[in-house]
Amino acid sequence: MSNGGGQGFSVGGGSDSENSYLVEGQETANLIGGFSHTSVPFDFIQEVEIKNSGIQSEHGGALGGVVNVIMKKGTNQYHGSVFAQFENDAMDANQIPPVARYNPLSSQTPTSWGLTDPQFQEYVPKKDHYSNILPGFTLGGPILKDRIFAFVGFNPWIQNDERSVNYDQTGGLGLGVVKFAQNTRTYYTNARIDAAITQKLRVFSSWLYQLQKQYGESMPFPDSS
Repeated sequence: MSNGGGQGFSVGGGSDSENSYLVEGQETANLIGGFSHTSVPFDFIQEVEIKNSGIQSEHGGALGGVVNVIMKKGTNQYHGSVFAQFENDAMDANQIPPVARYNPLSSQTPTSWGLTDPQFQEYVPKKDHYSNILPGFTLGGPILKDRIFAFVGFNPWIQNDERSVNYDQTGGLGLGVVKFAQNTRTYYTNARIDAAITQKLRVFSSWLYQLQKQYGESMPFPDSS
C-alpha cells in the first residue's frame, strides 16, 4: 500500500497533515506533511480500515480521517502464496509530464535589479530504460494448534534505471552519449506471531522491515524527446 507522498489525500475537507495513518494501530504519519512513512505490500494486507467520521477519542489528533492497515496473520490452516510482478519501459507509453528547468543553452537575461537568470525551459524528457521486478511469497499457519500462530512474508522490489545523455547537444563538451545507471533495492519483510491466551484474550507481536539500498550514479537531467 503506497501513500499520497507530495500530493496527499483529503478526507472530509481536511488536509493530508490532519489525517492519521496507522499500521496495526501504530502511528506512521509524517508529523509535518501527514503522509505515511510506511509502504506495505498489498500481499501482506488483510484489511484496510478507513474512518471519515465518528472517530474514537484515541485518534483525537486526526481532524480529517483515519487509515488503519491490518496485516495478515496465521490461522489453524496452513496458507501461503508465491507471486511476482514485472514492469519495464517497453510496457509503458511515453506519457511523461513536461519538466521545467533553466535552459542550459540560453544566454543570461539581465534584470532591472542587476541580476542575471537563464531562460525558463519546459520540455518532454526522453523515457529512461528501466525495469521493476517484485517477486515474493507469504506463508502462515499454526505453531501450536488453537494457541500459537505465525505468518511471514517477503517481497523485495528490484528497480533498475538507465539514462543516456548526449552532452554534445548541451554546450559542445565533446563527451558524446554518456550512460548513467542507478539501481535501488527495497526489501519488504513482515513476520508476525499471534497467541490465544484465553478465549477472550489474544496477543501478538509483529515486525515490519523495509531496508532500502541504492547503487550507481546520481541521475542528470534527461535529454528532450
